[in-house]
Formats: sequence, C-alpha cells, structure tokens
Amino acid sequence: MTLDAAYRYDDNPVDALLRVDRLSAVAALLPADGAAAGGLREFVEHVARIYEANVAALTAMLDGVVLMSAARGVTDRAGVPVGGAPCTTAVIHDAPVLITDTHDDRRYSGDPLVMASGMRSYVGVPLPLANRAVGTLCVMDQHRGAFNEEDLRALQSLAAHAVRLLHATRHGG
Repeated sequence: MTLDAAYRYDDNPVDALLRVDRLSAVAALLPADGAAAGGLREFVEHVARIYEANVAALTAMLDGVVLMSAARGVTDRAGVPVGGAPCTTAVIHDAPVLITDTHDDRRYSGDPLVMASGMRSYVGVPLPLANRAVGTLCVMDQHRGAFNEEDLRALQSLAAHAVRLLHATRHGG
C-alpha cells in the first residue's frame, strides 16, 4: 500500500525525524569509507539502469537534511532540506511512495525543490535499520507516468538488497 490522498498535513515530521533511536540507526547507514561508498554507487547505477531513469539514490535522512549515501544523476549530493520531499514522506510514514506526476499531486505540486528539479515521477521505499526507517532507495524521472505499482514492488526487493549491502559496507563484510 502506498501513501495517497490520505496523507495528513497535520503530521509533525520533526517529531518523527528527531527520535534518537532513529538518528542512531542513520549513523549505521552511512558508509564507513570511500571503498564502501564505491560499492553503493555501483548498486545505485544498476538500479537506475533497471528503471531507465534519470535519477536513482540511496538516501539517509537526518533531522533536517536528506543525505545522498550514493546517487546517480544528482549533481549536488551534499544534501537537500527534508521539507516536503517525497523521501521524507516515505521515512516519516515508513511506507513506499509512488508519484506518477508531481504536477498533479497536491502534496508535491507546489514544492519548490520538486519543481526546480524537473522531477515528474518518483518511486521510493523506506530503508529499515534497527526497526526504523532511516532513508530511502528511490528513483526519479523527468517524464510523467514513468513508474507504476509493479516498479514499486520490484524496488522493495531491491531495497532489501540495499540494506544488506549497507550492513556489509558499514561493517566490512
């Protein structure tokens, strides 16, 4: 089940993002060294090729910023504000997010970051670590309707592999 119009605008994302146990789990998500990050980049490149997408990313979400642990098609990986980013929604609600057209989705149609990026389609799934959603595996495209429910299910399988890869790269396995 994906989030849809039932999304509540009165949810306080700061409370969910500031949980100490979740932030501790985020620290475990970040690669320990450059060699590990290389393996994550290769994985994200593979995901982008599967979806024939402009952008794919493995994110870690701190309290106020979405960090790109690995990304393809993103020029600035220093991080973006959590704001109304679809990745934020996936982490806060620990649920996958599928957007077929950001211009038609009231949650994102007015978001400056989404509009400036040119993103029209998004599919992202939370990455669970220590029973907490700490980031996402996501794919974005500049064309509307680029992703569907089948793509979302496949991305969930890839996310499970991403979590195993993150554990391995973080702990030298």
